[in-house]
This record gives sequence, C-alpha cells and structure tokens, in this order.
Amino acid sequence: MRDTLTPPESTSVEFHTRLARVFGLDYTHITIPETGDLYVTPFGKPYMDHLLPSNWDNKEYYSRPENKPLRTRLKGTAYPHRITTMPVHGRSIDIVVKWCRVGKDVHLDLTGVQDTMEENLKYSAQWNSPFEEFGLVMELRNVSRYYDHP
Repeated sequence: MRDTLTPPESTSVEFHTRLARVFGLDYTHITIPETGDLYVTPFGKPYMDHLLPSNWDNKEYYSRPENKPLRTRLKGTAYPHRITTMPVHGRSIDIVVKWCRVGKDVHLDLTGVQDTMEENLKYSAQWNSPFEEFGLVMELRNVSRYYDHP
C-alpha cells in the first residue's frame, strides 16, 4: 500500500508512506527524500508532523540561546536526548530521541566473569534493533496486563 502523507505547511517536500509490520508491531514507514526513513508506531501517528526530523533536528533553531533548554542530553547509551519539538500548528510536544546502535561494537566489561563464559559468547553480544526494542516493550506491556497491580 502506498499513499502520500500531507507534509506540514513549513515544507514543500512530498513524502511517500507504506505500512510495515515488524516484530508484531505495525508501523507507518515514511521515506523522506534526502533525509532517510522514519518508522512511526500507531502511538506516534497523531503526532506525525512533530516527529518529522525537520521539526526536532534543526541545528539553527536549537542553537539559539532561547531554545537551548529545549534539547537536553540524557544519561544512557545511543546518545539519548529529550527534545521539545519546534511548534507545529501552534503546538510543541516532548519526545525522546535515541540514535540507532545496530552494527556498532558492544563494549563489555568481562571482569570477574571472563573465565566462566564460553569463548563464543564473549564476542557475540550485539545491540537490539529499534524494532526489537519496541517489540519487546509491547510484549512487556501485554504481559503486565495479566498480573495484578497494587
């Protein structure tokens, strides 16, 4: 299925979208010319215009002194940031952005366990893909529905 997403007023670029299902979760796959691909879950669809990289990855906008607090580095791997998007239709939202680590080396501290691990396991660690991470989050959400919460 291929259709066209209406871009925000601030751009004249046409986006092509299609549906994808990965690790049990539906995504809208958006191809953004000269930028790359964006995969949006059903939770993000109402905020599609805000999630376009041009609304949260604008170096000129976020380098202005009054806008610097809108982008905060968080602790963790994959260079996570809490970002307040640029206003779209008069409204901003807060998002967390993490850059993908798939294909990057995983640096492990094997101090104290090196002698007990099988040789092939020491070097087989790899990062989850973003699809695996979201799939696992959804799986955990579904499992938690079967347990009583205090």
